[in-house]
This record gives sequence, C-alpha cells and structure tokens, in this order.
Amino acid sequence: MAQNQEKKGVLLQIIAAVAIAILAGGTSPWWWNEVFPGNIPPEPHPRPDANSTRKPVSGGPIVVSVATNPPVISKGQKTAINVFAQNSQGQSLSSATVTVSAGGGRFDQTGTTRVSGQTDSSGMYRAYWTCNSCAPAYIGGIRITKTGYEEAESQWRIDIR
Repeated sequence: MAQNQEKKGVLLQIIAAVAIAILAGGTSPWWWNEVFPGNIPPEPHPRPDANSTRKPVSGGPIVVSVATNPPVISKGQKTAINVFAQNSQGQSLSSATVTVSAGGGRFDQTGTTRVSGQTDSSGMYRAYWTCNSCAPAYIGGIRITKTGYEEAESQWRIDIR
C-alpha cells in the first residue's frame, strides 16, 4: 500500500509541473500553438546588455577577410595567416590593431599562441604560425580594433596532414 501511495505522489507532482508549465506559457514554445491554436505566447523582451549603452561608432564596422597560405600543412611546416581589414565602403584600414590567437602551436613573432600587430597601408597584417606536435586541425581567433570603428572578430582554420 505504501508503494501505491508513492506512485500517486510522483504522478501528482508530474501532473502539477505540466499544468504549471501550460498555465505559465510553457517552457517549450514549439508546442504552445499545438495546445492552444492561434494563441502564441509573446516573445520575451531582450535584456539590455552592457554594450547597449555604447554610442554608435562613427567609422562603422570593420570588415575582416582571412586567408592562410598554405591552407593545409604538415607537422613542423609554417603557414602565413593573412588578415585584411577594410571599412564598410571597402577601403583598406591601415594602423588597425590585429590580435591573432591559436589553441596550440606557436607564432614566429612571439614564440607563443598569441601575436599582435598593426595593419599596413594596404590593410593587411601577416602572422606566421607553425606546430610540431599538432592536432588534425586548428581554428584560431582574430580580433581587430581601431579607434573610431566597431571592433571586429573572425576566425582562421588550418588543416594538418
């Protein structure tokens, strides 16, 4: 008899949880319209984040292009990571600060997994990367900043054979 009482208690808890979810608007909006056709719950208002108070940047966004040369390397072989920065009108951005990072290997310029520098007059920054004991592939990060422009982020990928 005690087991029967336990089963009823668990079943009642499950039924109560489902009822509360339905009354509260549900936790899974995909099924709400199935239960209440034509009565879709309103989307929640997004919370303002810390960046929403930033003023618009006059220069606009930085457009990033990345190319690795060669795109596939062997262990111990070097690749050039070429990063190009432009404004939204397609003009090269010189003197933008570029930071390139990797989860392994090392950059020639620093001997570490991170390197930084400035774009040249054509908007390009080049970093050389290599690894001796490598994973089959790496995806690295790129961050570009320049006063008066919105910060940009991108990624690079290299396959190791």
